[in-house]
Amino acid sequence: MKKTIFLLFTFWAFAVSFTVNADPAYYLIGQFNEWDQNATVPFVLQDDGSFVLTQTFSGLFKVKNENGDWLGGQANNQDGNQCVLTYDNPSADLIDGANFFIVGSDAEYTLTIANGVLTVMGLPEHAYYLYGKQFSNWGEPIAFTELKDGSFTLTRTISGLFKVVNEKGNWYGGNTEDGSDYWLTSENPSVTLSTSGSNLFFNGGAACYTLTIADGVLTATGFGTPPRPHDPKAEDWIDYGWFEYEDPETGEIKGFGGGYFQFSIVTENKNHLQPVADDWTYKKEDNEEYYSLLDPNKVTYSIFTDYDKLLTFMPEDFTTTMYDGDGNPIVVCDIPEPTTEIPFNFLGESHSFFEYGDIFFETKKFSNEVEGQEPFFKYRIGIQVHYTVDGVKSSSNIVYLYPFDEYPEIPVLKGDVNFDGKVDVTDVNILVNIILGKDSADKYDGRAYITEGDTNVDVSDVNEEVNILLGKTSK
Repeated sequence: MKKTIFLLFTFWAFAVSFTVNADPAYYLIGQFNEWDQNATVPFVLQDDGSFVLTQTFSGLFKVKNENGDWLGGQANNQDGNQCVLTYDNPSADLIDGANFFIVGSDAEYTLTIANGVLTVMGLPEHAYYLYGKQFSNWGEPIAFTELKDGSFTLTRTISGLFKVVNEKGNWYGGNTEDGSDYWLTSENPSVTLSTSGSNLFFNGGAACYTLTIADGVLTATGFGTPPRPHDPKAEDWIDYGWFEYEDPETGEIKGFGGGYFQFSIVTENKNHLQPVADDWTYKKEDNEEYYSLLDPNKVTYSIFTDYDKLLTFMPEDFTTTMYDGDGNPIVVCDIPEPTTEIPFNFLGESHSFFEYGDIFFETKKFSNEVEGQEPFFKYRIGIQVHYTVDGVKSSSNIVYLYPFDEYPEIPVLKGDVNFDGKVDVTDVNILVNIILGKDSADKYDGRAYITEGDTNVDVSDVNEEVNILLGKTSK
C-alpha cells in the first residue's frame, strides 16, 4: 500500500544590504575651468595602477575622486592657505586640505597620482612672474626670462602698482619706513626684493621698462621710454577717383573725389577712441577693462605708398572753403604746414567720414583713378602709428593694405638696396657704409649682395652697383 507523505517546506526571506564601491577615478578641477564640476578633466588609469593627466593650466586647483571628494594638500605658502607645488617640492599627499597652486602663466604639466600622492612634472626650477594692478588687476602673470648668467629679465609696458612672485608663490615688494608703496624712479631704479615689502610703483603714464632680477635685487631701466603703439588694423582703401563739373552759376570748373584710408588704432572694441600699447593686456571683468593706455594727444600716424615712400601731407590737401551765415567764404586749413605725421585726434572736419580715425583726401593727387595721371600707388598703401613723449618717439610696424583684386608683387630692381624703386647714389653710399662698418647688410633683406653667389659686401659689389647706375649692366 502506497502512502502519500506531504513535506512542508518553510522558506524564510533574508534582507541583505550590499555596498558596491566604484572603481577608483580622479578628476582635475580649478581656476582653469572656473571650478566647473561639469568640465572636470579625467586622469587616465595606467597599467601600473597610477593615474596620469597632461594639461595646460596654472593657478589654483584640486583633485576630485570617484566619490566626489575634493582633495588638496597641506598648506605650505607664506599665508598658510595654499599648497604650492614647485620644482623642489613637486609632490603632496592628497588629503582634505588646501587648494594646490602652480604659480605663473599657463604651461603644460604632467600630473601623476600614485598611492595617494600627487606629483607634478614640468615645473620650472627657478622663475619669476610679474603681477600688476593697472594692466591686469593682479591677474594674468607675465613670466621673466632666465638668462645664462642666472639673472631674469622682462621688457614690457608697465604703469602703477606691481609685485614680483617666484615659483614658490612668494610675493616680493620693497621695504619702506612707513609701509607705503615703494617708488622706482630714474634716481632710484633698484630695490632689494622682500617678502614683507610693499607694492612696487611706477609713477605717471605707461612706459616701456626693462626689469632685471639678479642676486635678489630688481633694477628697472627705460624711464621715460614710450611704449610701442599697437599695430594698426588696415581695413580698407576706398578710391572715389576725381570728378569735375561746371558750376552752373559761375561756369567755374570744380572737382571732387579723392580717396580715404580706413584703419583702426584703438582698442579691440574701439572704446572711446583709446589707442593702446603693443603689449596691451585686455581683460573684461565686472564691466572693467584693463590695458596699457596711450595718451591720444601724443599719438600720430604716417602713411606709406609703394617702396615704403613716406607721404608728405600738404596744407592745400586739407584746405576747405566754407561759408558763414551771410554767404561769405571762409577758408579752413586743417594742416597749417607740410608734415609727414597726422595727429590721432585729427578727424579732418569735412575731410572725415568716420569717427575712428579714417581720413579722406579731398584732392585728386591721392587717387588711382584720374585719367592721364599717375596713380597714387600701384601696389600697396600702409600706415604706421607713432607715440611721442618728451621728444622721444616709438613707432609701430608699417601695416600694409593691398586693395586690389590681384595682389601684384612690388618688383625689386637689382641694385635697389634701400628699396625705394630706383638705383641711385644713395644705394652706392649704403654699400660703402656697410664696407666701412657704419651700416649692416642684414637691414636690407639680401639686396646689398649685388654680385651673384656672393654674400659678402665688398668693392666688387660697389663696382657692380656703379655699372648698374651708369647703365653698363642690365638691372
